Amino acid sequence: MDPSSDYHFLSQILWKRVKLTLVCGVFEGVLQHVDPNKIVVLKKVELLDEVEQGS
Repeated sequence: MDPSSDYHFLSQILWKRVKLTLVCGVFEGVLQHVDPNKIVVLKKVELLDEVEQGS
């Protein structure tokens, strides 16, 4: 998939509530900003599930 299409898709859903799953946990918040490097900023973030990190 073309990385620029990810950016355009994310730009279309700005200010919508999204769920973001990362290695460290699952977060939900309002998508406030996205840039071409796939950096996102969420507003009103809630931690839904935290994954314990092993040593």
